[in-house]
Amino acid sequence: MKKIRNIIFDFGGVLYNIRYQNIADAFARYGFPDFDKLYSKAHQTEVFDLFEEGKMSIPAFCDHIRSMSQKNLTDNQIAECWNAILIDFPNSSEQLLQKVRDHYRIFLFSNTNQLNYEAFTEQMFHKFGYSVPEKYMERCYYSQILHIRKPKPEGFQYILEENGLLPEETLFIDDSPQHIATARQMGLQTHHLAEGETVNDLFDEKGFYKMDERRARTLFLDRDGVLNERIVDGYVTRPEDFQFLPGVMLAMRLLRSQFDHIILLSNQQGIGKGLFTMEDLQKVHRYMQAALEEQGTPLDAIYVCPHLAAEHCSCRKPETGMVQMALADFPDIDLAHAVMVGDSVSDMQLALHAGILPVSVGDDPECARISRWHYADLLEFARDISNII
Repeated sequence: MKKIRNIIFDFGGVLYNIRYQNIADAFARYGFPDFDKLYSKAHQTEVFDLFEEGKMSIPAFCDHIRSMSQKNLTDNQIAECWNAILIDFPNSSEQLLQKVRDHYRIFLFSNTNQLNYEAFTEQMFHKFGYSVPEKYMERCYYSQILHIRKPKPEGFQYILEENGLLPEETLFIDDSPQHIATARQMGLQTHHLAEGETVNDLFDEKGFYKMDERRARTLFLDRDGVLNERIVDGYVTRPEDFQFLPGVMLAMRLLRSQFDHIILLSNQQGIGKGLFTMEDLQKVHRYMQAALEEQGTPLDAIYVCPHLAAEHCSCRKPETGMVQMALADFPDIDLAHAVMVGDSVSDMQLALHAGILPVSVGDDPECARISRWHYADLLEFARDISNII
């Protein structure tokens, strides 16, 4: 199963509370019984399809209801009955969308109609001061505007193509099995919201989909003393000074299959001291990356702090500035599923400050004391990775 990157939500019955029977009950009070035989969650006649696809105007819809009921119902009475399905947009759904949008691209695909749309939009503006879906979602697709309603596959195809979404990376959540069936046929991942289940049940407290088999795992690595030989009281200033530690290449092959992102975080205050330049450092890193790329294990990103310790910048470890840079560049990083491997106290302190699992390597006893796990070197860590993640 591919990692989920996008979510398409249904609206009524998923994010918004509705009750179909309310429509039938409301029309019954005006002497129009058995309306649920014409319109329900599972079935509806063609006229309602046309209304939901925006192919019938509100006046024409009202005329049709009058002809079916054989009652002299006013437009307002029909709107009252029709909108009786609407209950409310709960605070819990708004809070959920705030969290979920931090981890996924999110969209709405709703079978609705102009009467309901105007009513629930007005209701949300009164309650929240804005339309919640439009505020939090990348795009909202309403059937009466799209002119396609579920379960027609053309609607799903349009949304996927317009937004460049891969179906296998896209989750569709709906409470109607016929809509779920079409989404599955088109290759989307799906979740049928069963009776008694709420959309909030599907996500954890951070907004991650619980049924997603695997979230993005990230490995943060220090450089000197972890990947390469540390120069005592000195700096690696040239490619020829850079020497991989024994076992590192094998370790990277083992680790590459276990992590979605492998990212280097390195303090390089030698630049601030004027001992070498950023260009010199980039030459070293190009040499390092070329060797890793040759065996198919390149680093996904490299972040460095060039500042002096005396500058007290926000990016020098143990501060978390470089982690924040990585989060900005890789929004799917989940620090709760991240590991920091380093050989210094500042590496371990950064991990603890950022909520990352601290793993130490090397022979610094204080570093080993404050880390969660300790290994002799990166290869020993890589060989034990199944016990950690």
